[in-house]
Amino acid sequence: MTTQTKNNVETENNTASISILTRILCQFGHYFDGQIWKIGTSGKEKIDGLQRKKFAFLIVSKEHYSEINQTFPVDDPAQLKKILKIQYPNNKNYRYFIWPLKNGQSHVTIWHFKSNCPEAYIMLPETMLLSKISLDKQCTVVIQRSEKLPKLFVSCSGNSLHSIIEKGLIKSPELFHTAIGEAEQRKAIYIDEQELLKIFAIGLSRVGLSELASFVKVTSKLDVSNQLKAFVIPLSVICSLYLLVSSGYLLFKGYSLEKGIDELSVSANSSLQVKTSVAELSQRYKTLKLFLQDKFPESTVWQLIFTLFNDAEFSNIRLEDGRYVLRGSTEKSTKLLNIINESGMAHDAKFDFPVRKNRGKEVFVISFIHNDSTKLVERASGGY
Repeated sequence: MTTQTKNNVETENNTASISILTRILCQFGHYFDGQIWKIGTSGKEKIDGLQRKKFAFLIVSKEHYSEINQTFPVDDPAQLKKILKIQYPNNKNYRYFIWPLKNGQSHVTIWHFKSNCPEAYIMLPETMLLSKISLDKQCTVVIQRSEKLPKLFVSCSGNSLHSIIEKGLIKSPELFHTAIGEAEQRKAIYIDEQELLKIFAIGLSRVGLSELASFVKVTSKLDVSNQLKAFVIPLSVICSLYLLVSSGYLLFKGYSLEKGIDELSVSANSSLQVKTSVAELSQRYKTLKLFLQDKFPESTVWQLIFTLFNDAEFSNIRLEDGRYVLRGSTEKSTKLLNIINESGMAHDAKFDFPVRKNRGKEVFVISFIHNDSTKLVERASGGY
């Protein structure tokens, strides 16, 4: 498998579930490409004398089935299944998967297996598994087989699955995209045939139960006890694995939610502390404002400043070089400047610095000369 494949496949899968599925495939899985092979850790292992046996789990090579995508103007699944039974009455050799409904139409991928394929309780086309190996739907899978066999191109997009065996002019992923009508070129994932066991395990880990049910067939010719042994056991293992992976996922999500709640609790405590601090400062300000409210100013400059309290909040009041400097915030700072100029108690009022916005208010620095500041300057000792 190339580096590109590892980045797109291995890092996106649960290693434990793939390992379990690999063991299941080694135990119950077989591969058919004209001959029956046992799926083993070293690749395909040829076996003899089992051609007449019905297998529990069989993966079929692309050469031994046809694959078509059809669209039906039907949005009722029950009606769609009736149509499919009428259109494909020989249910033994057909498998189909119904994609999610889209734009009021049903999309179905249908596989027609050749009559020489052995019987199996679960018969899967290899292209269906290969289309699952990458979470990135914008990828094309290229299976590089032995020198005597052509490459296999597989792509899944929207509600359809496409695959073509290398032939004629179709010798590259780009030409494959053109052949299936894909305008957008996709990146290719190249896989060596020796890696098929691992790739099949990855694909199987992403097959939903509804998809898997589409490939299950049980005939009435075999003994019920044999059916239970060959069918129920592997299906039970797969279901148990599914539940195990789902439980692990739920535990992980639960841990993530608990961690998120703890972080939110810390943020909430910090917010409450800030709110408490703001409330205390606000109460101190209101107390000070109430205290000054019934005090008659000793100087006309305080009479002037007192009139500004209803329109502004002051953070600092100082006397610097004979000028009173007011720092604070208000809704409209030019209004304060007009009040000072029109009071008759001050002159040369101006902004010492440009006004800036902060939390919906204007932060200002205004200075002015009090008309009766001569005596105040003599009494001042650096500010108020």
